[in-house]
Amino acid sequence: MFEHLHVLHLRKDSRQPDQAQLLNQQLPQDFFFIETCQRYLWLAHKRSALSVTLKNQTEFSDIFEGIDAYEFLLSVGCGLESQVIGETEIFGQIKTAWKSFSQNGHRETYAFLSPIFQKYFEDIKEIRSRYLRSTGYASYGSLLRKSLTDQKAKGSILVVGAGELAESVLPWLSKFQVTLTNRTKEKADALALSLKQKGCETEVQAFQQSWDRFDHIILLIPAQESLKIKLESWMEQKNTQKILCDLAEPSWIEQNEVPGISITRLQNFYEQKKIIDAKTALEVEKARKACHEKAVIREMQNVITLTHGWEDLWSAV
Repeated sequence: MFEHLHVLHLRKDSRQPDQAQLLNQQLPQDFFFIETCQRYLWLAHKRSALSVTLKNQTEFSDIFEGIDAYEFLLSVGCGLESQVIGETEIFGQIKTAWKSFSQNGHRETYAFLSPIFQKYFEDIKEIRSRYLRSTGYASYGSLLRKSLTDQKAKGSILVVGAGELAESVLPWLSKFQVTLTNRTKEKADALALSLKQKGCETEVQAFQQSWDRFDHIILLIPAQESLKIKLESWMEQKNTQKILCDLAEPSWIEQNEVPGISITRLQNFYEQKKIIDAKTALEVEKARKACHEKAVIREMQNVITLTHGWEDLWSAV
């Protein structure tokens, strides 16, 4: 089982935002594809058409096989490969991708990966609960709330985007006056309803409406030329001190300073987290070691299961 696992990894490049989509159009479709804020992952059986096709390809940042692949996936799922070490959003993104794949993905690949992912989710929950529960502000939502609080943000906030990042960030902003907008309004409405059921009230604005009335804006989707006009119009409004949180990659704006606007980027969160990480480095190192140990244990369990299986088969002859 684990020895046949093949993982292809590609780090996101803001200069080539469509690189994974272009690759997916060229590849055999017998794989499980995961896209997160910072990376793309392709998972497949090592004898799959995908793995054979890409055996000599160099587009990928890393290619892992067997138990090394499983250890890398554990490290990714625990947030240990993220810029914000220990962040929790990545685990939710992987679970969402797996749920979708279980319903619509390649059947043979799903059958192969299913027992692996059953162990995978168990192992991540155990490692996180033992070593990563007190890693400080370990999520984009908590860092964003801290940033807004430190800047004494008052007034209305527009959150642009209703994807997985928005779903994980918005519960942290319950004390603020938040409005959500998204190109697909049904998706924004569904997210707002889900948040309401959790006690977090969020209004929804139609995507075509102006952004000018808002005091602050949080961008959670990649920059789009058609939307930059709205952002530029908002930036030109001279009212209160504005806050612009640009958490998208690629970024929406190139300039580091704009008069009357306080700009926060993902890089700012990364730098804040580095300070926190210095205080929690020991726990993080224990978590990394646990990922390796869990991978080794799973490999040993797999060997024992196979050995017993052959013995049982032989005794029946």
